[in-house]
Amino acid sequence: MSQQKSYKRNKDERFSITMGILLIALTAIGAWLIPPMPAEGGLIGIFVLAYGIFGPSLRRRSDRNHRLSARIARQKARENVYW
Repeated sequence: MSQQKSYKRNKDERFSITMGILLIALTAIGAWLIPPMPAEGGLIGIFVLAYGIFGPSLRRRSDRNHRLSARIARQKARENVYW
């Protein structure tokens, strides 16, 4: 099961990176065809690529923090039970 999760995560990361690179390529072509706004398009492409690379790890970290805080909340709730 863990290996399958890992494979899916890697597949998602590869997909995100591929989409980011594709978007940058399309942005470059668009900037070449439409010269007035190349800088903004390039910046957007760079941000999308950065999200594609770092997004999955940030999501995993936030999920882990959420699980941890939920566990602490359950533990405190257990401690505060008065009989």
